[in-house]
Amino acid sequence: MGRDLHKKTFDDGTNTKLNIFQSYLFEWIPVFLKTNYFNEINIIDAFSGPGHDLLGNKGSPLIIMDAFKSFRDHITDTRVNVYFNEFNKNKFQRLRNEIEIFSKQNDDFMNKVSFNLTCLDFNDFFTSIKPNLNKNIPNFLFLDQNGIKFITKDIFKYLVNLEKTDFLFYISSSYLRRFGDTPEFSRYLNIPLDELKEKPFHEIHLQIVDFFQREIPPSNSNDYWLYPFSIKKGGNVFGLVFGSRNILAADKFLKVAWGISPKNGNANFDIEQDEQKSIENSNIPLFPSLHKRNKVQAFQDTVSKRILSGEIKNNINLYVETLRSGHLPKHSREVLINLKKEGRIFYEKNAPAVSYDAYRDKNIKLWKVL
Repeated sequence: MGRDLHKKTFDDGTNTKLNIFQSYLFEWIPVFLKTNYFNEINIIDAFSGPGHDLLGNKGSPLIIMDAFKSFRDHITDTRVNVYFNEFNKNKFQRLRNEIEIFSKQNDDFMNKVSFNLTCLDFNDFFTSIKPNLNKNIPNFLFLDQNGIKFITKDIFKYLVNLEKTDFLFYISSSYLRRFGDTPEFSRYLNIPLDELKEKPFHEIHLQIVDFFQREIPPSNSNDYWLYPFSIKKGGNVFGLVFGSRNILAADKFLKVAWGISPKNGNANFDIEQDEQKSIENSNIPLFPSLHKRNKVQAFQDTVSKRILSGEIKNNINLYVETLRSGHLPKHSREVLINLKKEGRIFYEKNAPAVSYDAYRDKNIKLWKVL
């Protein structure tokens, strides 16, 4: 279902998707290459394509190769296993040629990087790599399917149960709203159509991710991080789903997402309708108490109330709750600073760190509600 994106130039939605993938990959790789904790890592690109679009704009395989060139000085003690899969034989051969060219031009570190290229149906490919995913080493999977049928509930549950594994997969969410009650779609993701129509169409991808969130086993649900990023293409809304067990991965993905979309951090369009709120607010400038709050402001209002009620007691609690809400730590730290300025809380010196480093080091800081 859907057009062959490699026969044309990548559109804005595809570029957004690839920018998120590239940005997160460049956050993920150095975590492991700059330490000696792991001897090897796996990167999986299950729907690789030929490497670029019609005009040569780079797709996921060439983005991965570029990452190795950027971090070549750190490819020393850690072996990097890359698994490319492309079912289309013509695209497979074109990708093979790209890999051969890259390998010849970068032979100084190719003894530490292995490219494994297959031309398989996704299910056969996924079965073939399972032994490599279960080796208790870091995995990053990019599953850029065209449609909805490959990332089923069973595949999703398998992924969330893997240790040390981050994934980013693409799904044509709006197709489920349009065709979700047909046998062709319901056999892959059986989400009741009535449920999908409860909210506005532009929120369809958020609903799909809510569905996947409910599929996380209870034993993992409190320690798993799942985030949506909605991508609008014409009249359709598709999207990415990011998942990880690691809180640092969650922190890094949110940094990427908000960097791509500074207004909401979860869509390439105004999914929160904040622009409309701003227009409506400008019509009643003398009544600020009636102004509608944008996404960040609404979050900060909620955080402020939870701090003042004593529900959030320290900076570590605040950091975790911030990430759970899909926001950046700086959004919460601003709340602490403002509450102290207003004389509503007290802490000594600078505002407590709301950060991964504080979380990792258990650097707990308290404040007093006045």
